[in-house]
Amino acid sequence: MPSFRSRVLDALNIEKRSIKLPIKERYWNQTWETIEGLEDQIGAPAESSYAISVPKRFRGDVALDGTYSLTYNGNTPVETQTGQRMKYDIGNGHTQTLGYVGFVMGKPVLPIDLAVNSNDGDLADGPASRQKPYPLDSDSGQDADSNSATGFHYLGGLYDEGNQKLQSMRKSAITPLAYSTEESFVGAGGGAVANHTHADWPSTHMEQVRLLAENPSADSLIYHQTRLQFYITGVNRPGFESASNQRGLVRMLVIRPIIPRARLAMMLDGSTEKARIRTKYLPNIDTELFYSGKKLLGGRLDPGTDAGDDDHAQDSVTFGLDDFDRIEPELNIDPDSMYYGDYVPVRQSEKHTLSPFDIVTAPINRKKYKVIVDKTFHLDTQHHGVAATRIENVTIPYNMEVRFGGRKPTDETNLDPGTGADNVPNHVMDRETDGSWSPLSDETFNEPLNMKSKPIILFLSLDQTLSIQPTGYTVISET
Repeated sequence: MPSFRSRVLDALNIEKRSIKLPIKERYWNQTWETIEGLEDQIGAPAESSYAISVPKRFRGDVALDGTYSLTYNGNTPVETQTGQRMKYDIGNGHTQTLGYVGFVMGKPVLPIDLAVNSNDGDLADGPASRQKPYPLDSDSGQDADSNSATGFHYLGGLYDEGNQKLQSMRKSAITPLAYSTEESFVGAGGGAVANHTHADWPSTHMEQVRLLAENPSADSLIYHQTRLQFYITGVNRPGFESASNQRGLVRMLVIRPIIPRARLAMMLDGSTEKARIRTKYLPNIDTELFYSGKKLLGGRLDPGTDAGDDDHAQDSVTFGLDDFDRIEPELNIDPDSMYYGDYVPVRQSEKHTLSPFDIVTAPINRKKYKVIVDKTFHLDTQHHGVAATRIENVTIPYNMEVRFGGRKPTDETNLDPGTGADNVPNHVMDRETDGSWSPLSDETFNEPLNMKSKPIILFLSLDQTLSIQPTGYTVISET
């Protein structure tokens, strides 16, 4: 049945274009060494249409027959390693493994690293911190030196600068010739000239600012939903040549970072009242993804904490796939900082010693991440040498009007505050020598302004390596 919006537009004889924006379906996978003592080294990555799960590396004091060092040179430990550090010893000669692979909608997002500042007027001053709501991208480089096996891949699917139909749906964009209305006529030189018509959009930076101030939705698109399908294959248990008769447990998570709201606080600085922005730190997926009151510092979370001697042995902290949060969090006491009064996320964290089962069954920290889907299922092999398969369909609803920032202004003669080269699109305003505002370039701001966070899809697998082929699209229509 057509939606209410479709029926209204049809009744008014209004045609609104829509598009199915595909996700990226090629990924870079690393080749891990299988030689004993070199398990932490990776080879050159290869591009493929599937993503392979990355094995979680365990500390030597909890893994089978291994030594451990916190000092690393890239992905290679400085200290020579022994034993199978990808296996977790569960007793009587048996081991467990944990593999994980994740996908994030949109473009890669880098963490925010704050240096130590104190009362210098900078909104970001305060204690050193590392805010990392999204994981790093495994596809950031294409050679062994620059690539890192993070196990996460960014799918795109939220905006594509090269998609001409999507660009033609934007009110601010210059309509591509293939999607513009053309009317040929004979020019002054006798040749045929095409007359292109497009949406009426301002030509200078100041006029665009006025338009967006009066109508924030002037440059916007309707985002309906993202539909994804994951073809999951349990390839094999690490350490075995092929899948044997077994049952592998898989946990699928679809989560979104909770972005804190910003507030305005009035503070008295001497005899002058000043306005200050107040907000909380962004989530850190490395240390704040999971939380369970059962995981205590005196237990497997940190075996270095002696339950009989340490005052914090009974405390529980948040943790991620590898690291756990600091035991005594630091409080931001800098009044000039926008994060004043909030606990500082860790910059340097410690590795926890939780087992694969502990991580697979750990609850999500719902103060930092919103849970859309949290389910577990088994991948059973039918007979020896045949891997199990499964199809998971995921629908992520948006149902919102996503706003954009129009077109980028052009730098003119390097006047303050612009610092770029002449006639090059920039993110800051600039004026010409005669005081007039700079014209707009043909490039647009393509990062959504009011989309609070991007979905993260994470697969955790016990005793089985996963091969996942995702496919899907995001439904977008013009306003």
